[in-house]
Amino acid sequence: MPAAPSPMSAADFLAWEAGEPEKWEFVAGRPVRRATRMMAGGTVRHARIAANIVRALGNRLSGGRCAPFGSDLKVACGTGAFRYPDVTVDCGDPRDDRGLLATDPRVLVEVLS
Repeated sequence: MPAAPSPMSAADFLAWEAGEPEKWEFVAGRPVRRATRMMAGGTVRHARIAANIVRALGNRLSGGRCAPFGSDLKVACGTGAFRYPDVTVDCGDPRDDRGLLATDPRVLVEVLS
């Protein structure tokens, strides 16, 4: 697998990542393979906790304009980074054509199991 190009602009990252088979985060102008992050993900316990949070939030938010999403939804951080939190509550327009990018994130959850 070729190395990710680096450094790059946020727009270049979004275009580049769209063609990648795996998820990458974007930190300080550089793509970072998500699997190399210091996090607990990849365990049944971690997945169960995240799924329970999505379910509980979904039950509470049902019928409103906000909805919970799992770790496939990318969030743009104020620092110019893009991250994939374990759970995101997004209140943006669901018809937005920006792909799996939160348009109005309100709650971010990282499971530290």
